[in-house]
Amino acid sequence: MASMYRPCGGRCCARRPDCPDDPFTKEKMIRLSILLLALSVTADAPRIRCLEKAPNPVLSRSDVKAVANTESQKTAEGFTGMAEVVDRFDAMEYRYSGGRYVDEPIRFRLHRPRKVVSGRHYPLLVWFHGRGESGNDNFRQLAHMQSAIACLAGCNAGAFYLLAVQCPADNREWTVNISKEDGKGDATIIILREIMEAVIDEFPIDEERIAVYGLSSGGEAACAFVSETPQRFSALAFASAVPPGSLPTGMNIWAFCCDQDQDVSLDAVRDAVDAANRANGSAHLTVIPSYDHDSWTLSLRDKKILSWLISQKRGGPLNTPPGWNVPERTFPTAFILFGPPILCFVLLSIFVSRSRPCKRAEKTA
Repeated sequence: MASMYRPCGGRCCARRPDCPDDPFTKEKMIRLSILLLALSVTADAPRIRCLEKAPNPVLSRSDVKAVANTESQKTAEGFTGMAEVVDRFDAMEYRYSGGRYVDEPIRFRLHRPRKVVSGRHYPLLVWFHGRGESGNDNFRQLAHMQSAIACLAGCNAGAFYLLAVQCPADNREWTVNISKEDGKGDATIIILREIMEAVIDEFPIDEERIAVYGLSSGGEAACAFVSETPQRFSALAFASAVPPGSLPTGMNIWAFCCDQDQDVSLDAVRDAVDAANRANGSAHLTVIPSYDHDSWTLSLRDKKILSWLISQKRGGPLNTPPGWNVPERTFPTAFILFGPPILCFVLLSIFVSRSRPCKRAEKTA
């Protein structure tokens, strides 16, 4: 029968820490050591982790088409060719606490250089999607980026980082906090800023070249994001959006807007750009002749805005973007605008010429 007494003479139920041979003390110390080791490992664990590479079922042609079919035709066009875009991004995860989130895994996408050279640092581009790309699938936020696929594939072998966080389905506004509790909050723009800083700490980012791009409601958020800490960024570009406040100075800014956009006031965008320039800023506006709300396709595809953004450097020269001026009107647009007046003039000339009596005939008679 096992003894009820310890070697030191105390009973087994008595906790006597003064006995070096006490089996209870040894077991307790071992458990405590394991606990402390686990806590230290957890504390040192990276805040960002790359999710395992696995085929994403939503990226098949049929599934992407199914997602597109749930949207309006206008929005669905933005999902065409998504599989090729998403293949160039890693699915990442960041644990966030604030507002309604308590150590919540926040998923996002990160484009990384194909080859990272030791000792070299790379530009970072922060992407703000529009309201229609909100969700919980961690791929909608890349919609419309296929217009810039040439830059993602090229651009010096894609030698830059691109961060794309997605607004959740239940909070499609970048700047809105769902939780009313005090603290950091749970607005996506706040979460994005924390993730951005974590990405800068985790990867070889050139902090002199951090640029921001936003489209539609994401363009408004991008302007607010940069204006809060303008000294952090090298350049800003936005499409089809009205800045919620004054544009920052001290960096190159490129704005895009359609002249007949029914959702965005071109005059308001122009006023914001002019005000920035009066304050010794460097803001430029490209006006696109269209009734559509989409000015980002041209900025991403034809103007190669991503290439321009990642080439900017904080504190660098304030200059005019290449080809920032109003593009020439295409034949269909020019014909629609000027065709009817010209046709009316021609018909009127013919009518007048035929109704006028021929003087030569009168003289002969």
